Amino acid sequence: DSTNNEAKKLAADGAVEGTIVVSEAQNSGRGRLSRGFFSPASKGIWLSVILRPSFAPQHASKCTLVTAVAVTKAIEKFTGIRCGIKWPNDIVVNKKKAVGILTEMSTEMESIHYVVAGIGINVNMEKLPEEISKMATSLRIELGKPINRATLIEAFLRYFEEYYKKKKKSEEL
Repeated sequence: DSTNNEAKKLAADGAVEGTIVVSEAQNSGRGRLSRGFFSPASKGIWLSVILRPSFAPQHASKCTLVTAVAVTKAIEKFTGIRCGIKWPNDIVVNKKKAVGILTEMSTEMESIHYVVAGIGINVNMEKLPEEISKMATSLRIELGKPINRATLIEAFLRYFEEYYKKKKKSEEL
């Protein structure tokens, strides 16, 4: 149904930090406020990462920021497309949403059990449904050619790991 739902199940069952869930499609992809997220087969990147940070729950929004910076950097380096972060959870290209981020967590008052950082990247859609085409885009539409999804996932994970490790290290000091 959604990579975040699957990742939350795995995290609750003890999956280690860094576990990744990737899907070819989602039939119940969603964004903030339970809004639906268009996730067609073989056209995007639908991915969630399980995190187990040691910082306090009130700092969990840093996971969303780290995810947003890593996605932005990966897209820019891999495709050359300039993009920006529309806080709290969107990456935009030419003022249109290209990426959605959904961060969910399980906590107690003083500690985080796990955080699931989910991303949906509109990669190779040639056309979007009319109801979202005025506010959303895909990397293929912006670049004018298809993009290798596996290589973009690799770039994202490389930047994500780098930035997440830096954030964790700074929190431990």
